Amino acid sequence: YEGDNLLVDYVGRFETLLYSYNELCTHLALPDKINRLPRIGASSGRGLYKNSFNSSTRDLVSDLYAVDCKTFGYSFDD
Repeated sequence: YEGDNLLVDYVGRFETLLYSYNELCTHLALPDKINRLPRIGASSGRGLYKNSFNSSTRDLVSDLYAVDCKTFGYSFDD
């Protein structure tokens, strides 16, 4: 960010990584790469990110990344 301005043209979301990857491939004219994102070292059963924090770490992350949480709609509310 520079002030309130996001300094990049596109922000992909990890939650929809393949979709974001495919959008970039389309934008960069790489049709042969669409849907070809390898999954390496993927874990299973991690659950929601909210469950990885206790009240102390939740407050810390909320404060440090307040702008990002607001911009991308992340919260620790149930």
